[in-house]
Parts: sequence; C-alpha cells; structure tokens
Amino acid sequence: MFETALLSIVPLLLASTEIITPIIYEEVFEPPGDDRPDNTRAGGSRNDLACNADEPPIQALLPVSQYALTRQARPEIFVQLTDTSANSAVLVFEDRQADYYERVVVSIPEGESFVNWSLPDSAAALVVGKNYRWSVSLICDQFLRPNDPVLSGWVQRTEADNLLLNLDGEAYAQALAAEGYWYDLLSWFHQQKDGQLETFWQQYQVSAEAFE
Repeated sequence: MFETALLSIVPLLLASTEIITPIIYEEVFEPPGDDRPDNTRAGGSRNDLACNADEPPIQALLPVSQYALTRQARPEIFVQLTDTSANSAVLVFEDRQADYYERVVVSIPEGESFVNWSLPDSAAALVVGKNYRWSVSLICDQFLRPNDPVLSGWVQRTEADNLLLNLDGEAYAQALAAEGYWYDLLSWFHQQKDGQLETFWQQYQVSAEAFE
C-alpha cells in the first residue's frame, strides 16, 4: 500500500477547450471491501507489448497503482493501441479465489487509437466488495499464443454512492476522481466526446511522472 498520497491534477476541458476546474485524482484510498491487493504492478517491458517490433507498445489506461474502484457491474477497460496489427483480443476477469472467471473475445476497431471493452450482459456481474484482476491479451495471429502481449489491472466494485447519484456534469467527475473511481471517471470522459479522454490521459501521465 502506498505510504503517501499521490495527487494527479488534470484540467477538465470542454468542447470549447476552456479550462474549467482541475480534476484531482486521488491515488490512495481505502477500498470499502477487500483490502488492496499486493503487487498490483504489471510485469513485462514495453518491448513485450506489441505484436511486431515496428509497432508502438499497447498501453492500458490505468492509475499508477493499477488498482481502482468502480460502481459498474461490468466495468469498461480502456486501452491505447495505436497502429496494432491485431484484429482481436481476449478480455478476462477473475478473482483470486477462482470463484469467478469470465472470458470474451473482443474485436479491435480499425483505425482507433483508444478502445474500450466490457464483459457482455450475459456475463456474471462483479460482486460488490471483491477484488478482481482483469487482463487483455492481443491475438497477434489466428490464435492466442503464450508470448502475445498482455495488459492487466485490478478493480473492486462498490455499492452505488447516494452522493454520486445526486451529482452530474463536472461535479460528478470531481467526486469520482476524489474517491478513487478511476474506471467510472474514464467512462465519463469517454462519453463527453471531443477527445477529452485522450486529453485527460495525456495530462494524467505527465502529472504522474512528476511525482515519481
């Protein structure tokens, strides 16, 4: 668990590109259910995260800790995969007790730099208060191979917060960031269109690097 809080300040940009209020994402929070998992940092190097040597590495949109909260039963996972030659990937959610395992093959839209996937409605919902590890494996050829690129992260689903339910717009985004709801925050930015998700991610990376 982190000993000090890491605050990442990211301006919220509207379609007019006017800076309204900084979004402050709180890296350190107390999960309401299971304790924070150990060793949430993913292994591997950037060289392992592409199908071919001439492709840029894929990257999951994750906070520094690679662990965050969600209010979604089947949270969206966002990945940056500019110019990948892969056409599909495997999305998996599982828990440490092997009580839950859901796997689905997802398509990669052609020409998209940022993509998002979630489990289908037919998949079992995440249980409130439990930690889950998710992974995204690119299928570089016709079939998934052991050496294909893999991204992973951690998430815990929580009960719907009455305070969050009563907020909207910028106030809603501010509350998500302040309480560790990274996955919901990305979904919110994605819904705003106008490249706000990309802008948020770029500025978050800059601010996070400044604290390392």
